[in-house]
Amino acid sequence: MSKRIIVCKKIKTKGYQIWFNESFGELIHNLLDILDSLNFFNNDPRVEAIKISKKAVSLKINSVFMKITNYPLFEGIFRHLLLRQRCRNSWSISLTAIEMGIPVPTPMFYLERLYYGLPWQNIFASEYIPDSVDVEIFAKKFVKSNQLDRLENMLHEIVRITSLLWSHKLLHRDLSGKNILTIDGVNLFLVDLDSVKRCKKISLKDKIKNLTQLYDSFCDFVEEELLRSCIFSLLPEFNNDDKERIYYKVRELQLHRRHNHIRNLSRKLNEL
Repeated sequence: MSKRIIVCKKIKTKGYQIWFNESFGELIHNLLDILDSLNFFNNDPRVEAIKISKKAVSLKINSVFMKITNYPLFEGIFRHLLLRQRCRNSWSISLTAIEMGIPVPTPMFYLERLYYGLPWQNIFASEYIPDSVDVEIFAKKFVKSNQLDRLENMLHEIVRITSLLWSHKLLHRDLSGKNILTIDGVNLFLVDLDSVKRCKKISLKDKIKNLTQLYDSFCDFVEEELLRSCIFSLLPEFNNDDKERIYYKVRELQLHRRHNHIRNLSRKLNEL
């Protein structure tokens, strides 16, 4: 993805304030009309629910992805007063990523609903990537059909995206294959931008955490040597001996991560 600057505007009314990508101005007005009349828990034909939790509702309206916080009024006000930057994280990180050439879905708007001038609920909207799946699914297809060149190219693109994040001091705290989408195995999009954190420095500990997440996503079906090569390429500042030590640390942490996942899953099943 080439670097771009998104021109944004802000509008404030009695009921909300919105920052929006000027390119989508007319579409956004239509979306706001839909939101005003929307009951998320009824079968509205305009809306496809993606995920509903106590914290947020994620949905698709036409070609738009939206994430809407779902906190009670006073808890929402409290969160926005104390955690304003975190609430706006998806929006601000999206703008930064586009500017830096990091492939993410194009951000459309960020809206805060107001109660007597105080924000209590927010809505983040971005383009919806149609027919997309996560890169783990594509990697399995490439392995199954023996398209190893395409698999290698896709992994190298993941390496490039990871390197871009680190070079701009951005840490994605859940950099797993499930948070990288693609429609063709070539063009990738980083999602779950709530999990991205701005850092003064990306430490070796941070890098090992990301490498473990990525390794865990592919190690069950991708050749070990290819994954090792990808990890090495993300550590150019280290000599080969250090790279080997980091690589074995990643493998050790992945086993621990998988063990914890299985243990937590078993506990949840036993609670049913």
